[in-house]
Amino acid sequence: MSDTLPKPFNSGHLVVSETPKHEMFYEEYGNKDGIPVFYCHGGPGVGTSANDPRFFDLKKYRVILFDQRGCGKSTYEHGKQLEANTTPDLVGDIEKLRVRLGLNDKKIHLFGGSWGSTLALAYSIAHPDSVASLTVRGIYLGRPQDNDYSFQADATDLGNGKMMGAGRFFEDEWRAFVNFIPKEERGDMIEAYRKRVASDDPKVSAVAIKHWYEWEEVTCNLVKPETLEADSSPEKTRNVTLAEIHYFQNGSFFPSPNYIIENADKLAKIPTINIIQGRWDVVCPPDQAHALRDAIKASNPDPSHKLNFTLTTAGHLASEPETEVALKTAMTDIALRQGLGLGAGRARAG
Repeated sequence: MSDTLPKPFNSGHLVVSETPKHEMFYEEYGNKDGIPVFYCHGGPGVGTSANDPRFFDLKKYRVILFDQRGCGKSTYEHGKQLEANTTPDLVGDIEKLRVRLGLNDKKIHLFGGSWGSTLALAYSIAHPDSVASLTVRGIYLGRPQDNDYSFQADATDLGNGKMMGAGRFFEDEWRAFVNFIPKEERGDMIEAYRKRVASDDPKVSAVAIKHWYEWEEVTCNLVKPETLEADSSPEKTRNVTLAEIHYFQNGSFFPSPNYIIENADKLAKIPTINIIQGRWDVVCPPDQAHALRDAIKASNPDPSHKLNFTLTTAGHLASEPETEVALKTAMTDIALRQGLGLGAGRARAG
């Protein structure tokens, strides 16, 4: 993280739901007259950080950070974090924020990674004519098989030698994640963890959160950390864990399991799309990014369509050096081309 973090020029809360009450926190960085880009954070449930604007030239961009419902500095009625909290709600919140910030008559740029890529894609499908460019990283399509890969795999028959999930890369940690759940409940690992994380017994909840968090933490890192971060405390991670499970169990609230790919024709209308993917991403492996690229190309085979596909020698995190450089390069290129009146993005099909 930079020693000198930028300061927002505007911040506030926007009421996005009255019943139950949800108020979305947002901040703006950079040039108030610059290129508007909405930053979609990951999770679900994580929230934004003051270091997120680092991907953009703040002299050229108007960077809009927002904490999704139930996340970060966004507020909600006590005990109702996950009520009225669905992907269509979040898509609608971006529209409400666009109006609040006076951008409803302008095309916006979207930037997101992991779950943030999912939300950016969902918004783009709902409002393709409002999007000037889409830059997504660590693609998560929200399909049942994507969740099974990360959290189910061979849990009911541990060590059968046929496991094709994320645990094949971190076998000891996967065994610890599975063995915490009794055998009779391993047919639905996500639900088994949900019951324990949501338990009224703080000891049960704390231990479940610890196992869930440690599994996610180790898979996010290309190089296994010697020690996990000290912020794996239940009070800081419970809401994030519950939000993730809420979205995973409900298929990201999409109307069909393969919703994003089925709507690639809408994404293909967006003038510039940058897909940046870590080749060694264990959390969101490259097959999802390839499926997205191929579906968009099939919907718009015009070679002049600016669909840029970059594989980096990296894992899942945006902070890994090669991925961070690729993201910054993509946004620099968009700003340059817009400044030259050429539209956004490179004229290179991926």
